[in-house]
Amino acid sequence: MASGQTQYYGLSQWEAADKVERVDFNSDNAKIDGALHTLAEGAVWEKIGETRAGIPQMSLSIHVPSIGRYRSLQLIFQASMAKGQDLILLASPGDNSNYITLTESGTVSVTSKQFTLLQTTGEGGGTATLFPFGRDSSVGICINSISREGSTFRSIRSMGCNPSILWTSIRQLFVLGSGSSTVDAGSQIRLYGLR
Repeated sequence: MASGQTQYYGLSQWEAADKVERVDFNSDNAKIDGALHTLAEGAVWEKIGETRAGIPQMSLSIHVPSIGRYRSLQLIFQASMAKGQDLILLASPGDNSNYITLTESGTVSVTSKQFTLLQTTGEGGGTATLFPFGRDSSVGICINSISREGSTFRSIRSMGCNPSILWTSIRQLFVLGSGSSTVDAGSQIRLYGLR
């Protein structure tokens, strides 16, 4: 029988005087098999979709199939829009009732058809991570972005939660300009889901 074990997985280690037994090998193989299975079944980022504006357009969108199979979503965006306009994210449950809401100051408001500020005027990019939050699985969101207009740079780092939309109700993500502005040609979004 092994007189010692490895630090992290408790695998058998023998001294010269130890008797080597099959039970030690079987136990070690079961631990290794279990650890490899956990890695294989573990966190995997899966590309859900991407879209790019070939011409100026009102919005970019990606359909989110089977939201229940993801632990979180990561939206990567690069965009530019008209001066004085902001880029916003809308997460649609498909019934056009409630949306993820996070203001620039980081406060959350619970009303219909609201948006999350991704970046301020000009050109820029960043990430938005969405995840189920709390017992009721509301949608939490973290935004990290930077934008530039001329020689002025601005960053947004904010987080919040909208209790009026459930994680399981997300069907589509839209990125659009505020007001009636368009998203410029060349703007793009990519969406990944963590399984």
